[in-house]
Amino acid sequence: MNSNFFALGGNSLLMMKLFYLYQTQNTKQMNITLLFKLATLREHIQLLNDRNNEVKEDEQEEEEWKSLNINKGFCSYAQERIWLDEQIRFDTKNDLAIYNIPNVFRVMSGTLSISRLRQSLLLVIEKHSILRTSLNYDRDEQCLRQHIEPTNNEIYSFQVSSIPSKDDFDEILLNEETNGKLFDLSMGRVFRCHLIRFCSCSSNDNDEESSRTAVDLLNDGDLIIFNFHHVAFDGSSTEIFLKDLKEAYLTNKLDTHLSLQYIDYSQYERKMSMDDARKYWQHLFDGYDEQEGQLQLPYDNKLLFSN
Repeated sequence: MNSNFFALGGNSLLMMKLFYLYQTQNTKQMNITLLFKLATLREHIQLLNDRNNEVKEDEQEEEEWKSLNINKGFCSYAQERIWLDEQIRFDTKNDLAIYNIPNVFRVMSGTLSISRLRQSLLLVIEKHSILRTSLNYDRDEQCLRQHIEPTNNEIYSFQVSSIPSKDDFDEILLNEETNGKLFDLSMGRVFRCHLIRFCSCSSNDNDEESSRTAVDLLNDGDLIIFNFHHVAFDGSSTEIFLKDLKEAYLTNKLDTHLSLQYIDYSQYERKMSMDDARKYWQHLFDGYDEQEGQLQLPYDNKLLFSN
């Protein structure tokens, strides 16, 4: 009861899932920072009891978040950070990617229909508009804005490769992880699917392999790579994506209505008070000597000017 959540192996992603579970059981809004401060099971129980009994009568009621029914708007702070990081650290001469998130899955038994998979992916992309959201800098307003693009087969890339060995797959996976040209944030292409077929390359099997390629199926041992750009996906997104993909594939349909999209969160985020966060960092760095505390680290390029 008194063990610390993080000491038991918990992390921020698991805490987010726990926070979501608490929210579904309580109608009153909860501040997630409380869960990080009160990290034991006993403290969580007390916190939930307090919320249910409405002990904090002086607590200001928070605005209920509802769908804004928009397809354009300001970006979230996280989107801005990732987009700006890519603009500063990489250019057209450097194609190395650090924000690609490939997820690899193997067909374990039976077969998988490629055409049905593609239809299922479109249903998932239709439901989660963040998977078809473009980011572009608005020079007039001097800010980064997001735009939800229409759902179609061109909004994500789809590739099928046939290879003879695992060594070839290792090379493909490395490319999925590091190729900066696989995604285009300005066009909303933040997701791709790469199917890997293992095949024999002997001449005697050419007819068999050609026949297999023509068939709309993946077989035992074949692989699927779902690759996402981090601006639209993180570790907590995996479970949601796979759950909806499974439902879409098995039933050939998916309830694409969501009460909130990521673009809605981005707009509400702009209204949230950052006073507590500002006070925290000001207190943390209070008394910090900028000159004395500088780290003497090597750098690649010499600054042309300084403050």
